Amino acid sequence: MLRRYAMILVPLLGVAFAVDSARAQPPGGVDRLDQIGPALMRCWEPVSAYRGMAVTVRFSLKRSGELLGEPRITYSNLSGMPRLDRQFIASVLSAIEQCLPLDITDGLGGAIAGRPITVTFSASRPGREPNI
Repeated sequence: MLRRYAMILVPLLGVAFAVDSARAQPPGGVDRLDQIGPALMRCWEPVSAYRGMAVTVRFSLKRSGELLGEPRITYSNLSGMPRLDRQFIASVLSAIEQCLPLDITDGLGGAIAGRPITVTFSASRPGREPNI
């Protein structure tokens, strides 16, 4: 089984977190930056064909946890097989769409509203830690 990982960077705040997606979203909403990645990972199920592939997606959220603008892919490590690459990217973008709006607390919503958030979706090889 593949482990799902995310890396979150909030450049304006100078904060980076590596998170293991096995942690569940806390009851009462997401109230810390390091909980955004796991909350999004709950909606993403990479298949074994995606092993070793990764994309970094940059987006902003509104105070309410809704998407602000369009997500942009800023980095990719793909297979080189166009059909598989498109399926991988589509699975990531679909997961973001399915998970949003995030249930975020007012405090976190105010802190991140409109600021860029970067999440790396990586279908790591079994037995390997993500390269962060």
